[in-house]
Amino acid sequence: MMHKHAKKRIRRYREFSQSIQPWMFGDFETKRTCFWTDFEGEDAPPLKPTYRTMEECRKALDLPRGAKPVDRVHKAAPGPKRWAERSKFFPKVAEQLAIQYAG
Repeated sequence: MMHKHAKKRIRRYREFSQSIQPWMFGDFETKRTCFWTDFEGEDAPPLKPTYRTMEECRKALDLPRGAKPVDRVHKAAPGPKRWAERSKFFPKVAEQLAIQYAG
């Protein structure tokens, strides 16, 4: 989440249109990702999640009861390769973006 003082410093700052988690699409991890879906004055429809709950995703992936999404990004160790780990995108989210927006 961006701090309110940072938001004030950004000219023409606007709130995101949608916030997702990778587990919503079948990548059983957590890393909040925000989208701004208004392009040239037109709003694109929100990305449709595959799963509504973590439990639904866990069951679909046949993971053990009580399994929690991996928090890999937030727990990445400091070091020269941390930026690369934090920059990775999630394949199933990318796939859903392509299906929904590219047709």
